[in-house]
This record gives sequence, structure tokens and C-alpha cells, in this order.
Amino acid sequence: VTAPPGAAWPRTAGVIPHRSSRRDAVRRQGLPASGPLTLFLELAGCLTVPELVAVGDHLVLDPRVLDPSDARPYMTIDQLVAAVSGATGRGVRAARVAAAQVRAGVESPMETLLRLILLAAGLPEPLCGYELKGVGWFDLAWPRYRTIAEYDGDGHRTSTRQYDRDIRRFDAAADLDWRVIRVRNSGVTSHRE
Repeated sequence: VTAPPGAAWPRTAGVIPHRSSRRDAVRRQGLPASGPLTLFLELAGCLTVPELVAVGDHLVLDPRVLDPSDARPYMTIDQLVAAVSGATGRGVRAARVAAAQVRAGVESPMETLLRLILLAAGLPEPLCGYELKGVGWFDLAWPRYRTIAEYDGDGHRTSTRQYDRDIRRFDAAADLDWRVIRVRNSGVTSHRE
């Protein structure tokens, strides 16, 4: 919770108070909220760098399926990097490290964490939100190596429609000599910082 200068600090369990003079407040569903940059900097003081990268990925996402009531992206990667480079305050070092790792095209926090794990393991930078023409979209791809990595969340397991669509995409990619590597929750969470 962010309090403007001069306001009382909110004090309750589970609330981390911030004081901010930044002027990028917005209204979300009728409530005052921090703007994208302020939010990123506020969270830099209480999240891990990988979690903060996931926030950044969300802020810069231009989703394939648009929600007319939610104008996206909230900011560009260039705007984020430029803004944190001149910022001061708690967590700004983490914000700069995280902003440098933010990528466009990432549709979920688990995709972000999977990408960061693979990079830490020495794999080259993947393309995020990759469209294999005539087949569909994939989370992470290395076209040079004809390899795709997909994070399979519970929706992929519990929705028959999603599961069937995934199988068709994976089979079509394999027919084009692409290797599809599927990663479940435990494959990501067992590597978290």
C-alpha cells in the first residue's frame, strides 16, 4: 500500500507500506492504484529479482487476446529501463537488474521463471511468445535449434479443450521436425531462488 506524503502509514498484517511522491497514480476498477513504474519500483523492495522480472514481463505484455477494458501494454521495455536507470530509493538496484531481463511476449509468471532458469543453466536467450507459422504460438523457442519449451500449467491439464489443442500443436510442430519440451510446475518451482 502506498501512502502519499503526509498521510498515515497503513498498519495491518500482510501489508507492506510505501511512501511515494510519484505522480503516476491511476484508477483500476474505480480504485486508486500505483502506475506501472511506481508499482515496479515499489515491488523491487519486497520481491526477488526473478519475481520482479515476471512483473516487468506483465507490464510490457501486448497480449495476443486483447481485453477492451484493459489497455495494454502498460509501458514498453525501453520506458521501463529508462525510468529505473534514473530512479532512487529502496530496491532500485534490484529494479535495474530485473528491468534488463524483462522481455516482451511472455504470457505468465511461470513462463518468466522457466526462461530465467534456462538462461541460468547456460541456454541461449529464447524468443518469447513465438509463432510457428501454420501451427500456433509457443512460450519459448530457439528457431536455430528447432526447439520449443512450453510451460504446462494446470489449465493445460484440467481443460479437455486446452489439452486437445496443445496435443495438436505439439504434434504439428513435431511433424515439422521441431522438438517440444514440456515443463510442469515442479520443474520450475524446484529451481526458484
